[in-house]
Amino acid sequence: MRKRPDWLSETKAQRAQRIGKSGEKKALDRLRAKPVARSGAGRTKGDGRKFCGEHELHIEHKTTEAASFSITRRIRDKLLGDAGARRLPLLSTTFIHHRKKDETWVTMPLWVFNTLINEEIDL
Repeated sequence: MRKRPDWLSETKAQRAQRIGKSGEKKALDRLRAKPVARSGAGRTKGDGRKFCGEHELHIEHKTTEAASFSITRRIRDKLLGDAGARRLPLLSTTFIHHRKKDETWVTMPLWVFNTLINEEIDL
């Protein structure tokens, strides 16, 4: 008799963790960013790092199977705080579609966008 696959007996939390880790790895590959070892442990913050010219990006990644994802003030404040004064904050989100290819979106403050494109935009 064949052994039952582990993913058939996993809990909802275990599934979320498995999907989150695989989504994070795929997104960092798509962004051509380096993963942060032991991210979230101790003082190590963020899921990835990438250098764009003279700027270092602090990348936090979220994966969801839901139809939408809300960026709350708590997420925004955590991202800005973890990035510190030397890195530019960037949030990537992967939407998991079971019948289509997954989509990864990138969100950043306007001042980060302006810095990266090296242009001032008046709104």
